[in-house]
Amino acid sequence: MMVPHSRGMGVGAARMSTATYEAIAAASGGREMPSPYDSERLLAALKASRCGTWRWSVPEDTVEWDEALCRLYGVEPSQAPRTADEFLEFVHADDRATVLDTIRDCLARGSELEYEFRSVVGGDVRWIYDRSTLTRDADGRPLAMTGACIDVTERKRIEQERDEALARQKVLLQELGHRTKNHLQLVASLLQLQAARQGDAGAKADFEKAIQRVRVIAGLHDKLYRHDEVVRVDLGDYIRTLCGDLSRSILAPRMTLDCEAEAVDVHADQAVPVAMIVNELVTNAVKHAFPADSVGRIWVRLESRGERLCLSIGDDGCGLPRAPSGGERGLGQRMVDALAGQLKAEAEIPSGRGTVYRLAFDRVPP
Repeated sequence: MMVPHSRGMGVGAARMSTATYEAIAAASGGREMPSPYDSERLLAALKASRCGTWRWSVPEDTVEWDEALCRLYGVEPSQAPRTADEFLEFVHADDRATVLDTIRDCLARGSELEYEFRSVVGGDVRWIYDRSTLTRDADGRPLAMTGACIDVTERKRIEQERDEALARQKVLLQELGHRTKNHLQLVASLLQLQAARQGDAGAKADFEKAIQRVRVIAGLHDKLYRHDEVVRVDLGDYIRTLCGDLSRSILAPRMTLDCEAEAVDVHADQAVPVAMIVNELVTNAVKHAFPADSVGRIWVRLESRGERLCLSIGDDGCGLPRAPSGGERGLGQRMVDALAGQLKAEAEIPSGRGTVYRLAFDRVPP
């Protein structure tokens, strides 16, 4: 435990407390004890680090603190605890059970301790970091515990402020994502109204594609908001959800869409282009791969190979139409090329029945 105090034995250049002496002995790792000169240097280091030392004689239940530890706790040497129970009175009530269990566990089966707790002296709450060593007799019975403490209150304050700032930032980002999703849904609704007024079938189809692209991005923001995340996206779950939406919205009854996507966490910035590629290629397959009343199958696969992701989208139909020689590629194909470039992906379109796109790219962790 935290060990209190040897009466009248202060830390000084000429004389050191038993606690400090044993702390130095423990630091020697069982080697030859340091010379007086080395001991003075160690004492200087203890002072510079504002570290206090203590010793607890387990069989006698006597505790000693050096003067440095008394200063750390803000008490006079005469006020320092002399037994384990007296020491526990210095521990914050909410931390007392944890400290006691930690010490008991070390006495039962351990040899070293390292933990933090709050102390309370006269209403002043301080965070204490303690590291200590237990020595045993030849039969394994606990003899003494010796350790050193430092005040980490300032570090804890900075950590608390950091955590509170991060929590506020997370709430703000989630609210921003929620509003972004709502705004994108509003954009999609406005596009739908505009599409309904189009008399030209080609123009109406272009509006429908634009609406679906907006919905893909809105779906990502909705997923982030619902899962209490800011940048972490399970790409496999996102792709499966997207394929489910596409199946319900654009697939004819004679078509099937199969999706197998491994669970893998990526940054949201990477999830958007991947989802856009899936949306474009599945939509194009629905439109071009199965003319007339032909039956067909479309599939989407996402595999993780270490830090490398492999995405495949294919169909067993007649394939996507190819641009005429010297002609301009369609908007959807040019968009896929641009998104693949954004992912720094290696793209492959193997020959064979239907059309298959294979993209390999490095995972961007959240």
